[in-house]
Amino acid sequence: MTINRRTEYEIEEFRKQETERYKEPLQAFEYKVGDMKYVVGPCIRKRAQMRSAPIHHAILKLERPPFVSILTIVRDAVARLPDGVGTRLDVMELCRES
Repeated sequence: MTINRRTEYEIEEFRKQETERYKEPLQAFEYKVGDMKYVVGPCIRKRAQMRSAPIHHAILKLERPPFVSILTIVRDAVARLPDGVGTRLDVMELCRES
């Protein structure tokens, strides 16, 4: 693994920011984790793509907003890789923090 383990505080801070991100799914968002900043694109492109019910996926929570998909989680994880470099295991670890 090429990423350092996150502390419980860092994971909790990330989850709070993630909640803020999903309040405005049509806007880009900047995560601030520790001394690093990560910019991610919008969750969805236009309002017409918003669904009324989430699509089920085994690793996603059922109480999530309907526009949050596994693709959204993976894109956010890849954006948080240090210098944009990491392994598949690194991406999986960052997805689990979501």
